Amino acid sequence: FFSCSCCDRLAEKLFKMARSTDQAVGLLMMLAAVVIFVYYNVWVVLLPFLPANHMLHQFFLQREWAIILPSAAGVLVLAAAGGFVRHMSTKKKA
Repeated sequence: FFSCSCCDRLAEKLFKMARSTDQAVGLLMMLAAVVIFVYYNVWVVLLPFLPANHMLHQFFLQREWAIILPSAAGVLVLAAAGGFVRHMSTKKKA
């Protein structure tokens, strides 16, 4: 396979740039997961023990949504995974 030092340097720069982009996306995904985890746990675990007139209650939905939203998200994830598996299993082989 043909290779030159110029191409090698360019490939190395592109690899480093892709790696840093992947790390930035990974960091954002991790931060989003931590924020969602903390928010949901405060909503489900802490709020029931606070009085109804506490100021934290204004930042959260009603408690029944604590079951509805994760259930709907789970159904969507399972449907997407099932659709992907079906698409891959019915795809014609080249």
